[in-house]
Amino acid sequence: MNRALLGAGRLGLRHLGWITAGLLISGFVVAADQQASDEARETVDGLIAQVEQRLSIAPDVAMAKWNSEAPINVPEREAQILKRVVEEAQHQGVDHQLARAFFQDQFDASKAVQKQLHQQWQKESQPPFDNPPNLANDIRPQLDTLTPQLIQSLYEFQTFEGESAAQQYLEESAARAVANNEYAEALEIALSSLRDE
Repeated sequence: MNRALLGAGRLGLRHLGWITAGLLISGFVVAADQQASDEARETVDGLIAQVEQRLSIAPDVAMAKWNSEAPINVPEREAQILKRVVEEAQHQGVDHQLARAFFQDQFDASKAVQKQLHQQWQKESQPPFDNPPNLANDIRPQLDTLTPQLIQSLYEFQTFEGESAAQQYLEESAARAVANNEYAEALEIALSSLRDE
């Protein structure tokens, strides 16, 4: 092979290597510059934790309904609660569409857990549970306490809309939470509106 061509080839490869290294370094710098702020991380972590906390109540709801033979899906009551919660969220400055989608996701996720458990208990011929939680006295107060906390976190999360670093942090944190949750599919539902922002 012609030495000039060989030398040019080596120079080309070397130049390509420099370009590649430069792009990698530039990508690293951009990634570093786009890290989510501490405030964004705190907001995302808090919101995901609250969503998980709400979902953790679903098995108690399932037990209460199993014993009382109450239906899992009650569309009329759900619509009333959703309307009230969305109005509360709007009053606190949360976007109507985001609030509606988010809380609908919470209802759907809870129902997914309940259905999963009821199907399991039907297969196992599960008898009524001893001393199950009471929907009115035990469960609803917990949900009523969590709702304003979720609204506040949703409002804070909304302020980071459009920030790619915050959204990336949400995606990573949500993926970890889903992977480690007993009810992974339900948690995926509960977080879906946030991940679509």
